[in-house]
Amino acid sequence: LRSLLVVPIHARTSLLGTVAIFRRTRRRFRPDELALLQSIADQVGVALENARLYEAERRRAADLERLNQLKTDFVATISHELRTPMTVVKTSYEALLRDWERLSDARRLEYLRVGRTGADRLRRLLENLLLVSGIEDDRVQLRLGPVAVPSIVDEVVAQVADHQSRPIESALPDDLPLVRADRARLGDVLSSL
Repeated sequence: LRSLLVVPIHARTSLLGTVAIFRRTRRRFRPDELALLQSIADQVGVALENARLYEAERRRAADLERLNQLKTDFVATISHELRTPMTVVKTSYEALLRDWERLSDARRLEYLRVGRTGADRLRRLLENLLLVSGIEDDRVQLRLGPVAVPSIVDEVVAQVADHQSRPIESALPDDLPLVRADRARLGDVLSSL
């Protein structure tokens, strides 16, 4: 090769590459040839930038579609999760209203307990939704510190056992180290489990 003309390919402010013309004979390239090659390089830069922007937009659209599907699935799941305890509450209280006179005191108390259990579950679900919303909005401030896992597990098991008809037990090794956590939030997680 005896002659070489190289011009840059730019996209906005970044250099993407070069375009080159090679000749086997020795010659000086004219200014109009340089201008033509630079014009071609500029068009290639625009095309490459458009392709990059198109690909980024395509990925963004796919991400938005995925997020939209997640939102739809989330709403369906939450609707189902909220409907179940609400149905328990509504059914037990409707039975109380409809059959109050015919029900024994023990049966009335059982309907009230069932309704309270459903209402408690509904409250927990709503509190969890608010907690998730607060975490996403950075409104929840964690108070991290050393926490003894066995003591918090014992507390949560005792609280949950009060509302259950079945016995709940826990078994933990004696030599568990302290963990760095927010005691209240860890209790919320354990209670949800």
